[in-house]
This record gives sequence, C-alpha cells and structure tokens, in this order.
Amino acid sequence: MTTAATCETGALRRSDVITCIPHLRAFARVLAGDRQRADDLVRETIVQTFTAANRPRVGISLKVRMFTALRKLHYGALRQSLDDAARQPEPPSSKDDGVESDELLRIFRRLRDKQREALILAVASGLSCEEAAEICDCQIDTIMSRVSEARREISGMLREASLEKINIEILADKDTSESSANAICAA
Repeated sequence: MTTAATCETGALRRSDVITCIPHLRAFARVLAGDRQRADDLVRETIVQTFTAANRPRVGISLKVRMFTALRKLHYGALRQSLDDAARQPEPPSSKDDGVESDELLRIFRRLRDKQREALILAVASGLSCEEAAEICDCQIDTIMSRVSEARREISGMLREASLEKINIEILADKDTSESSANAICAA
C-alpha cells in the first residue's frame, strides 16, 4: 500500500489495512502515551473500519480515514474520561516517579498535543500536510505551522538538555578533581 491508497468500489483489502497498522500504532502511542491504550485504539479503529456503517467511501484514502477514526476515538475517550473525572472526588496527589530513559521521548512528550500530532502525521507517518490537515480537521497552514513550532521547540529543548548534560559533566569532573586535590593535600 502506498500513502495514497484509496478505496475502490466495494473493496477494502485486508493487506491495505495491515500495512497501515505500524503507522497507526505510532500515532496512537503518541496520542495516548501508553502502549496498551495505543493498541486498544488501533484495534477499535480497525474494527470501526470494517463495520459497514464506517467503511471508507470510494476515492477516500484508507490511511487518512483510519488516522481520522483513531484520532476521533482518542479524543472522544479523552473527553469521556475528563467528564468522568469531573464527577469523581479528587484523589490524593501522587508523585510520578517514572523516569524516562530516552531523552528524546521525554522532550517529545513536552510538546503540546497538537504539535506532537502534526509532527507525527506530517513527518513520521509519511502523510502529506494536506492529509494531516484533513485528519486534524484544520487548514494546511495550521499543520505546517504546528510542525514548524514543534521542530523549533524540540531543537531548543535538545540544546537545553545538551547544556544541562555538559554542566553535570563539568560539575562531576570538578568534584573528582577536588577529591583528588584533597587526597593529595591530606597525604
């Protein structure tokens, strides 16, 4: 399947759907931030794609249709969970002690949702800006702007992280040097 695969009259090939799965999983993982939830979203998207009422129309890009369905499922569930949370008493706060080992992933998660979404669709998933705009229900210029902002923010955060790492290394070297100097002076 190519990026521009479209549905033909009455034909929804399993192989075309299967080809979309890695891209859908990557997008779902970015949206959900959780592998299990991402897999659930992809599964729901595939089921929805194969139900008669939701089958893509003739001439519609299958990939765009599936990304759009996944996005709607995610934000629908998110709205529902926010509504449910608003009805629940607030639980005691707990500190998140999970530490991301992959610096880039941590930086990527610091982006705004719409920037992450645009970056994944228009850059990582191989969709055109036009297709990404269709999925996100916005203008092409908006997608291009979000991608540009995301790249700029990632670049700044990477520079910041590099400087922080350099400072840590300098401090570690300084501590080691001071310890060595103290040991020599004590001898």
